[in-house]
Amino acid sequence: MDLGFVGEPALVEPHIVDVIIHSDLIPVVAPIASGQRARR
Repeated sequence: MDLGFVGEPALVEPHIVDVIIHSDLIPVVAPIASGQRARR
C-alpha cells in the first residue's frame, strides 16, 4: 500500500493527550509537521 509522503515520528510525548482525556475533553490531533527534508 502506498501512503504517499508519510514519515516516521522522531518524538512522541503523550502526556498532554493523557491530561486532555482525563479532563473529559476530546483531543483532536492534527498530524501536520515538517522535517529537515520538508518539501514546499
